[in-house]
Amino acid sequence: MIGEDKLIHFSGVEMGQACTIVLRGASFHVLDEAERSLHDACVNCLRQ
Repeated sequence: MIGEDKLIHFSGVEMGQACTIVLRGASFHVLDEAERSLHDACVNCLRQ
């Protein structure tokens, strides 16, 4: 469970084929900041 929602687990997918990230927050502001931070982290990983 994630909060009150069910967790969806994907199996049988090769590494690098698919990725799902669920962001939850108390407000849209918190979600916007989390999304921006996640985007920065992904861009940084792709540069290396």
